[in-house]
Amino acid sequence: MLGYLNPDNFLGGEMILRKDLAIKGLQHLADQLGMDTLDVAWGIHDMVNENMASAARIHIAEKGHDPRDFTLVATGGAGPVHAAEVARKLRIPSLLACIAAGAGSCLGMLAAPARADRSWSQPALLEEVAWDQVNERMRRLRVDAESELNVAGARAEALEWVIGAEMRYYGQGDNVPIAMPLRTFGADAETTVRAVFEARYQELYGHLVPEARLQVMTWRLTGRSVSATRGFNWGGRRGQAGKMPQQRDIYLPLKRGFGRVNVYERYALPAGTRLEGPLVLEERESTLVIPVSADVEILPDLTVSVTIKEFE
Repeated sequence: MLGYLNPDNFLGGEMILRKDLAIKGLQHLADQLGMDTLDVAWGIHDMVNENMASAARIHIAEKGHDPRDFTLVATGGAGPVHAAEVARKLRIPSLLACIAAGAGSCLGMLAAPARADRSWSQPALLEEVAWDQVNERMRRLRVDAESELNVAGARAEALEWVIGAEMRYYGQGDNVPIAMPLRTFGADAETTVRAVFEARYQELYGHLVPEARLQVMTWRLTGRSVSATRGFNWGGRRGQAGKMPQQRDIYLPLKRGFGRVNVYERYALPAGTRLEGPLVLEERESTLVIPVSADVEILPDLTVSVTIKEFE
């Protein structure tokens, strides 16, 4: 309805989208709401974007950050369709759309080191923690995690182990996660854990709570293989100049109406290409929609870098 997806080129043309049926379904809803069909279509799209932006906004605020300092990374099949509008809602000016966005989770699983996580919940004030019990539980969890990592092909001599904990000041509702290299806790355990927590709390909130007691809610143990960073590159003729862009009408939110924009085949754009939005970049597994003024550049690894220039 909004023109963002090409109904004849979805999944590289393997699946044809029925715009007529989409219009029929939306018309039924529009009649119930007493609204125009296009307004309903945009309202649904905008609501989805706002839900994502709201979730991110809460987490950013909880950590005390300014969203304008971030870059939004778009992955997943539908992520690039929504990313520009989510970024605009958050006032994030920079957007990156990685290669093979629709297969991002698969690539991540291939690239990620083997990892095993274990945890147990045992709320206790820090000064009341039974450190011998913590040591024994960590030992047993490590044995269990190592057996899982061995199945994954990770060698025991090439594993990293990290102790984590969810902690808070007694009486608070939110936990602060901390982490440290695996160790056997001894007489200085309370002092060590307190120092790690206070450093993290100070980093997040800029101050400590005087005279407050610390509470451990959950202990964690993570083991992972140490592996080199993996990179992925396209083969064949991808990233080489190809056919001229097509054009189609898409909904432009700042104009509250449709406008004709260039539609590019993403992997026909070589590294170094510079474009100006609004525009659409299509690939088999995804579609990158930039419905506002923006500077667009294809980076050396074919990642698309977008700098949004319109927020109102």
